[in-house]
Amino acid sequence: MNSGAETGNVPTGKQPAKNSNDAATPPRVKPPLRIDSTLHFAWGMSLNFSGDSKQVELGKLAISFWKELKDQPSNKHPQDQDYLNEVFAVLAAYLRRVGFEREVYARILENIERERKQYTDYLDGLADMTSLSSEGLILRIGSFIGVGSLAEVIRQFDPAAGSPGDINFVVILAAGGVGLFVAILLSKVFRYIQVRKKEREMLKKQQEYWNLFARKKFITGLECLLKDLKTLVRASYPNYKDEDELWDDNISEKLMNRIVPVDDLYITPSHAVWIKEEVEKTVSRLKLVP
Repeated sequence: MNSGAETGNVPTGKQPAKNSNDAATPPRVKPPLRIDSTLHFAWGMSLNFSGDSKQVELGKLAISFWKELKDQPSNKHPQDQDYLNEVFAVLAAYLRRVGFEREVYARILENIERERKQYTDYLDGLADMTSLSSEGLILRIGSFIGVGSLAEVIRQFDPAAGSPGDINFVVILAAGGVGLFVAILLSKVFRYIQVRKKEREMLKKQQEYWNLFARKKFITGLECLLKDLKTLVRASYPNYKDEDELWDDNISEKLMNRIVPVDDLYITPSHAVWIKEEVEKTVSRLKLVP
């Protein structure tokens, strides 16, 4: 009776086997994957939500890496397997969150791009009115050489006008040609400047949304994941000290800035200067006053 009580109603024949197993697999001190590496890995897995096929392929490699990590013989320790299962659970929650935020962000970018394209199409329509297409300049030239309405109007006022040797007709035709050329030139310059201006506006919108909303949300998601990972590490590996600095908020903030793309993702100073210089060069080349 006393023997049964001491073993907690567990058969005495199996108790030594349990102790022997504990001796063969001593507790682990370090997790199979560092906390900061897990954060980098999680951000890499978000590539699966990208609209770029090459980035999706990289995201698939990240998933393959996770499977290989769990199957490594060195990580078959029950303690490591339990930890990796817990990490997978928090990673799934993180990816669900970042996937939703990525979808919202992508729609914002699509709306901005749609606005830019609509404006560009509008400028293209204006430019086509004075273009070299069959519906543009050629028909307008035709009106000056006798097949259009302007030539007919001129003949109504002066029946002798309109012959190839008539000086008045030649002057009118030359003036009209110069006017059309200037109109075409100005329309092209106008379109170029306006498109560049619109591109800067669109980049500014993208930059503002990225910096004020999207980037902060992505960082918040990683910060929540970091908090969960630290909780899991402390519970599974209480003697782990290698990354104690991550419990410092200043250090963790620097880590987030290393993982998430920079603040000035869309407009860097060099890009802004380049756009300005290109516009100034064009205006200077055409001798126009900005």
